[in-house]
Amino acid sequence: KIPEPVVLYSEQFTDFLFISLVEDVFKTDASDPNVRIALDAAWISFAQLIRWGITTLEDVETSEIESSFIWRESGRAIVVSDTLDNGAGYSKAYGKMENVEKLFKHIENKLINNQLLSQHHSENCVSSCYKCLRNYENRMYHNQLNWRLAVDLFYAFKNAGESVYPFKDYWKEIISEQLLVQLNVFTSRSYKLAEFKNMTYFCDNDRLLMPVH
Repeated sequence: KIPEPVVLYSEQFTDFLFISLVEDVFKTDASDPNVRIALDAAWISFAQLIRWGITTLEDVETSEIESSFIWRESGRAIVVSDTLDNGAGYSKAYGKMENVEKLFKHIENKLINNQLLSQHHSENCVSSCYKCLRNYENRMYHNQLNWRLAVDLFYAFKNAGESVYPFKDYWKEIISEQLLVQLNVFTSRSYKLAEFKNMTYFCDNDRLLMPVH
């Protein structure tokens, strides 16, 4: 006899916060499985940047805040919640615009400019590390976390839907030192970097390619 399937779950009543964009800033074909994987990585990375921002601003442990993303008809959205029953008030507090502005200012000044974009970190952290987005609580998706994608989405939110193109300066090292090398190896061609109107391209004698997310 085949046993009936059993699903175990638990309920928790706590505070939570939704964060979403009005439009897709990546302008990609979300029906492509590879694109969906990349978009998921961007949103989960941004969720962890928000979590990092709240926990450092409030001076609490990362275990006291959870953050992830969900799919809705209107697109993806970040969900931030307190881990304590009935909530500790952190997520609820950032539903107020003045606190959101304070949080984004903290993330930009303390986390992005002072840490993520520091020379030591940007040169040594390709995707994520324990000095930025990684922690024990999010260990199940360390392979998806990318601080550059998180920063892209951060500025899309901060600047009201700002496009992620052209690539920001923090991407150029990855493009020039890694993507260009791999492109030349796999294609057996001799592409070189070129820029036009702040856009980065790969070019050789008869082809011009533009890297995208």
